[in-house]
Amino acid sequence: MKKIKRKRRKTSKSKKTNSGWLWVLYVVAALAVVFMIYTFYDFFSSQKPEPVQDVLASKTVSVAEGIAGNIYFSDISLKGMDQADFEAALLPLAEELESTEIVFKSDKDENAQLSLTVDQLGYSYDSEKIYENAVQLTELINKKNNNEEQAGIFSNFVNAQENVVLSENELEGIAKQDGEKINLFPIYRSDEVKIEQASEDVYNALSKEVDSEEQVTFNLETLQFEVPIVENGYSIEKDVILETIKELFEQNELDHLNKSVILPFEVIEPKYTPENINENLGHIASGTTNFVTYDPPRDANVARVAESISGMVLMPGEEFSYWDAINPVTVENGYQEGYQVGANGQFEKVIGGGICQGSSTLYHAVSKADLEIIERNNHTVPSAYIYEGLDAMVSDWSDFKFKNNTDYPIAIVGTSIANEYVTFDIYGRKFEPGITIDMEPYFIRTEEPGAPKRVQNNNLAPGTEVVKTPAIVGSHWGTDKVWYQDGVEIKREFFANSYYWAYEAVIEYGPGQTTTNISTTTQPPTTTETPATTQPPTTTQPPTTTQPPTSVNTTPETPPVEVAPDASTP
Repeated sequence: MKKIKRKRRKTSKSKKTNSGWLWVLYVVAALAVVFMIYTFYDFFSSQKPEPVQDVLASKTVSVAEGIAGNIYFSDISLKGMDQADFEAALLPLAEELESTEIVFKSDKDENAQLSLTVDQLGYSYDSEKIYENAVQLTELINKKNNNEEQAGIFSNFVNAQENVVLSENELEGIAKQDGEKINLFPIYRSDEVKIEQASEDVYNALSKEVDSEEQVTFNLETLQFEVPIVENGYSIEKDVILETIKELFEQNELDHLNKSVILPFEVIEPKYTPENINENLGHIASGTTNFVTYDPPRDANVARVAESISGMVLMPGEEFSYWDAINPVTVENGYQEGYQVGANGQFEKVIGGGICQGSSTLYHAVSKADLEIIERNNHTVPSAYIYEGLDAMVSDWSDFKFKNNTDYPIAIVGTSIANEYVTFDIYGRKFEPGITIDMEPYFIRTEEPGAPKRVQNNNLAPGTEVVKTPAIVGSHWGTDKVWYQDGVEIKREFFANSYYWAYEAVIEYGPGQTTTNISTTTQPPTTTETPATTQPPTTTQPPTTTQPPTSVNTTPETPPVEVAPDASTP
């Protein structure tokens, strides 16, 4: 009986143990169900993410539903907007931008400034590209969201926040974080034509030229250059202005446009001042010719030319036209009737006769001053007042022009003494000490005239004939330019050709005359030696004893009986 009783007690204890384990399983199952419910609820929840240190964005956005709710441009939320919605919302900001003024200032001149609107600068918002960036960010958010969904439910054990993190690299150049917001950067559309015009306007308004060169004069009493005191100028490269304007709209801040822009200008000091204008300047060269005939009206014309030109200043690169400087050649302008070489190499009397002596004398001086000759033509026949190869003929179809090819101003001083001489002095950049230049003409060949032209004159007695105009032998001359150092030749180069025409004689004969033994040809020079040139005076006033060069020309020095004017060939 005792054995049976122990067996029953053992069975009762086993049943009690099994019942405890069942309760544990029930509790675990219940907790699992609760956890799963919480997990699924949390997973599909539309709660907004809490702000963190990195840039965060909502997980539940799709492009089809519009832009993410935390993407902004200025104060405009793009949530759910399409392109048209955004452009409509942007319009007030766009108008405000285009009317915003940018003030450009010089860092050297506080009074120099110019205000231009953004529209005048050629810029406006590029709404399409701004919206494209919003779409790009939204797609990036959705892509990250899909990656998390694929990671499975267990990702929630690690990060319970419902946010997607966008790094600074992903936002670079597109947007930046501002608390919970993602603020899009502005993007601008540009008009290159307007930008170029704006930079030109800024340059013209803020730069300041130095105009001392335009005010250089020559004092005929002191024989020195003069210039007034002028202010410094300011300059800047136009490309610098252009790049500065463009850089304004490459910034990512919206408020920078209200700031003024200070541009870096360079100070330009006047090239010439009263203190330095004459440092490198002085007398360079002279040219002198003598009046070889007694013709007071002609001398007066030469004096009028000297007066018109004297004191003229040419700046570097500037050209001089003799014809423009002396015109109009009229009685009203002080010119008289004087003799000049005309048709067929013969003398004629015209208003302004003798002006070629002025141009020839100036040509000689300018050549010795080493200035650039632009235009020069010799006469049809040699002139009595200057050597062959050194003359310069002017008329309404032939000018004498030269250019100031130096880096300094030059001045012309003319002096004329009635019945004696005319001199032109050139002032400007001085040569190196001891350097002088001279012109040396030389004879090359002659040109024989054609057969005499015979013209019947019924007023002559039968059997008689008269040489109306003698034949003139033509010639070809060359001219060398020679440099001297303290009187010793150091350089020589060919300078110019001169061709003097040959003219046949004109013979008039009476009725019945058929032959003649009259000589009609004026002989050419018999030597090829170059005559010695007259030395220029050593002072600004020519000596009164200067002798004219011995001319080898074939034109008579004393004009014939007055004839009717014919200015076709001066």
